[in-house]
Amino acid sequence: MPGLGIALPALLFFSCGHAFADPVGNLSPQIVSPAETAVSALRDGLPSIASNAADEALSASATTSERESAFTLKAAAQERILAPEDFLAWLDSVPDDTPKNPADYYRARALSALGRHAEAIPLLEQLRSRLPSDSLLAQPALRDHAYALAAAGRPAEASAVLREAKTAADADQNSIALDLAGLLLSSRQYHEAIELLTPLTAVTNNVETT
Repeated sequence: MPGLGIALPALLFFSCGHAFADPVGNLSPQIVSPAETAVSALRDGLPSIASNAADEALSASATTSERESAFTLKAAAQERILAPEDFLAWLDSVPDDTPKNPADYYRARALSALGRHAEAIPLLEQLRSRLPSDSLLAQPALRDHAYALAAAGRPAEASAVLREAKTAADADQNSIALDLAGLLLSSRQYHEAIELLTPLTAVTNNVETT
């Protein structure tokens, strides 16, 4: 089925704020799959349309990978439509054969949104332990793990998790450095925070003077 292979990178661009490649703009308008329609609708802030298109993609999915991508699109749309408690209830109602990785990822996000970080953290730890390093959920799960730890009052652990993201070649290094510096400051590791922020300040000054 065309489109599902590119759906997840584009989706994660919208749901997590990472600068993943977004191939949607390069698609031929004559060939638009339900998955591509869902991605475009998410980009345009139309989650109801995205949800309907994701349902079509789920119905047409022929492989485990296609089903996982389609469910990820569905969950991303529902997360935007529903309040966190309703989104969590929706996740509780999905069929038993729902792809586990995206279901657990979005469940953890819902729990964090409800302030239930103590429940989200082990779920994200388990998810990260079974995700391959090249999974498109790997980096978003890592960053959500760090944010949940920070929100739970565990900034030192959150910093350690974010340092893992900082070493990833495909990560948004500046964004991660800012996040990590904030956590270091909150745990009074001022020297380490300054070391992280100094290169970013230099880049900003160079941009302003050119």
